[in-house]
Amino acid sequence: MRVRTEDVVPESTRNWGWLFPALWCGLILLASSIPEVTTPAGIFARDKFIHFAEYGVLGAITAVALAELVSWRIHVRVVAAIGVCLAFGALDEAYQISVSGRSADYLDFLADGVGAVVGQTVLLFGRIRKGGS
Repeated sequence: MRVRTEDVVPESTRNWGWLFPALWCGLILLASSIPEVTTPAGIFARDKFIHFAEYGVLGAITAVALAELVSWRIHVRVVAAIGVCLAFGALDEAYQISVSGRSADYLDFLADGVGAVVGQTVLLFGRIRKGGS
């Protein structure tokens, strides 16, 4: 089954392109700029859930932005959106090295990637189900 842009993206938001992902990335960087945040360590720490949620939203809105801007097949857009989210996640982790009291963490990056995949999956299946397919 081929998913069309009009099945995924509401008509009223098609002209906004990358505005929402760019704003969300700005908010993520703003949060990453807060110095000396203390969070518990480990894979199930609260900060991993925050990374998962941030990038879940980013994955979904990046998928919508790509659906607005390109006419690629859905699987190509999904891979591209995941790539964009992973690249931004890597840049965000690298940026945190320069913030006092912050550090880069591969588990944060992992949570970012999983969140991006889950965010897109929820969006895609929600839209397909809504369309009756």
